[in-house]
Amino acid sequence: MSAYHMIASQGDPEKWKTAQKSILHSLIGIFLVFSIFAILKFAGTILNIDGLSNLKVTWPGFLLNITKMLLKLIIINIINHSYVAKY
Repeated sequence: MSAYHMIASQGDPEKWKTAQKSILHSLIGIFLVFSIFAILKFAGTILNIDGLSNLKVTWPGFLLNITKMLLKLIIINIINHSYVAKY
């Protein structure tokens, strides 16, 4: 949704900053989820707990494709916005 807000900001610096903050917070959340996953897996391996040491992350193919597409759109939009802002 934040990428849409970036696109819809139409050069408004306040809307752009709000969308950037929202994306940053989303990325921090994703990082925390994967960090917790890694910590649980590590603890399961060290403590020899089968349920935790065998954890696996599986991404359905369509989610992976959507994620890649959204990241590309965000990067392209950031590059275009930076270019327009400079000139």
